[in-house]
Amino acid sequence: MSATSEKEFGLSATANNGYFEKRKNLSKRHTVGKIWQVIFASSTLIGIVALTVLLLNIINNAFGYIALENEIQPEELAINGIPIEDMPKEVLVTVLGENVSKGLMRRFESEVPWEDRTREDVYNLVLERVVNPNPVEQWTLYESLFKADMIRQEMIEKYPKADLIFKSWITPSFITSGAAFGYTDPTTANGRTILSAGLTLGLLILPLIIINSQEAIKAVPNSLRQASYGMGATRWQTIWNHVLPSALPGILTGTILAISRAIGETAPLVVVGASTFITFDPDGPFSKFTTLPIQIYQWTARPQDVFRNIAAGAIIVLLILLLSMNAIAVFLRNKYSRRP
Repeated sequence: MSATSEKEFGLSATANNGYFEKRKNLSKRHTVGKIWQVIFASSTLIGIVALTVLLLNIINNAFGYIALENEIQPEELAINGIPIEDMPKEVLVTVLGENVSKGLMRRFESEVPWEDRTREDVYNLVLERVVNPNPVEQWTLYESLFKADMIRQEMIEKYPKADLIFKSWITPSFITSGAAFGYTDPTTANGRTILSAGLTLGLLILPLIIINSQEAIKAVPNSLRQASYGMGATRWQTIWNHVLPSALPGILTGTILAISRAIGETAPLVVVGASTFITFDPDGPFSKFTTLPIQIYQWTARPQDVFRNIAAGAIIVLLILLLSMNAIAVFLRNKYSRRP
């Protein structure tokens, strides 16, 4: 074999070795990639299963039977055969005053004068403070659906005077009577008010909205602007009729996602004085406030089982709000993206 042939053979052998080495490394990388793909898929599946179990547990605690035992039976409060359900407001105030302390009556009067209260409000006070239905036992949704006979038998044996009702902890009053607006507390002069909380959240999400809007406007092709100018449109007409409609899906998506983030925020509001617990419904922008995540945590930390049911209902409400906002963002993005 000549020297040239040996040289060519050597180069060929080196090339083949390099080729096989690359194939080997490529196969190794593919194997490692498949392993990580399986790991990531398994982690995602585990996360989905864990979240599903958590959500089912929350729903399980948000509904179910509850046994209520009255401290005083409503029939005992009847006057001249008239039950409390049919009493006028003035008589209900008298019944309330005869069964609670004078100090408590003065507190009710200072919060809202009796003449400004509705009959329904006074009736609810009588039920809450006089009849005083106390939950003595509660059951989960699973137990209520599949062990109803056992629950009724247990009621007969352990709580013969209690009423068994199916309770949904998500009610219209539960949704509408949370922290909203109000300025009745003089201690809010230090600025720990709903107004300061709203401004804080505004500063929190404003950069996100601005950046999303800028990126959405930059993404509009410059040729669209040039075509509009070429047709004789002014700058404002170009912006209003062409640029903004084209950028609207991105702007709306960023805005709604920012709002949905603000709904679940807690930490920034703790800094400006979010209360862990309030005993009244705010009714103005200068009232003390709390947030739903803080309220949920506070309810779950209480020893009574009933508060965990309320927390489960609040979690479902918060989830529905967040998912609804994200669904609206997706809907608007798809709707305006299809516009010609």
